[in-house]
Amino acid sequence: MKAKDLRERSTEDLAELKTSIEKDLFSHRMKNATDQLGDTSLLGKARKDIARGRKTVLERTWKSRFRRPPVVDGDDDRAGLDREQSRLPVVGFEVAGDPAAAVEKHHGR
Repeated sequence: MKAKDLRERSTEDLAELKTSIEKDLFSHRMKNATDQLGDTSLLGKARKDIARGRKTVLERTWKSRFRRPPVVDGDDDRAGLDREQSRLPVVGFEVAGDPAAAVEKHHGR
């Protein structure tokens, strides 16, 4: 199954597709265990289809969660109306400001 086809489907349809592919994967595993499965590549194809579906759903949540906020104040400096820059936490300390001071503060030196 192509990723392009998966992106065109709704989230509910992707959930139904995932359950049906998981059932097929289980069936293929049982047939493989009893030497009734002729084409063993079906196992890998089913796993990859499940992964593609999960990735499509995650892409949708990432796009809705991490989309860049609209510019409200007219300039493009990524500061809000209070003129404060947004700071991104990285490994427990803030990157903005003096990096050496932030490292020392983080390690308690």
